[in-house]
Amino acid sequence: MSLPTREWSLALSKSILTIIEKEVPSLLDVNYWSVLPYAFGPNRYAKYKIEPSHEPADQAPDFSTEDPGYLHKELRARLQQQEASFNFFIQYQTNSDSMPLDRATVRWDEAESPPIHVATLTVLGQDIDSRGQAAYGENLAYNPWHALLDHSP
Repeated sequence: MSLPTREWSLALSKSILTIIEKEVPSLLDVNYWSVLPYAFGPNRYAKYKIEPSHEPADQAPDFSTEDPGYLHKELRARLQQQEASFNFFIQYQTNSDSMPLDRATVRWDEAESPPIHVATLTVLGQDIDSRGQAAYGENLAYNPWHALLDHSP
């Protein structure tokens, strides 16, 4: 196996940076994906996808994206108005050639392996800045290494 050329590496890096530098107006209105797959039992692998299923806010708060804390402020304002819900999907590896386990830059084609809706996650309306909420949120943090061995990254 040959190593990628410097030009190829630079082009890939530029492509990734272009994708991640886009402005995000709200944490509640974007899709989330697992970067690398997880075991889904013996000899089966899956990626996860989470997409919003809630109604958009009646009126989006006007926060400047120049403010480094705008996402926090927008999240707080939105969750004080309404709850947010997300559809949780799994996407099975169906082709080991086009769906590698060890290359985070390769997207798994949803036409080849359509995501399957398995759950709905709901974030209740709340004030995320109220006393104790930050510690409560930290305790809810998901760590994939706390999963069963059959579901390890």
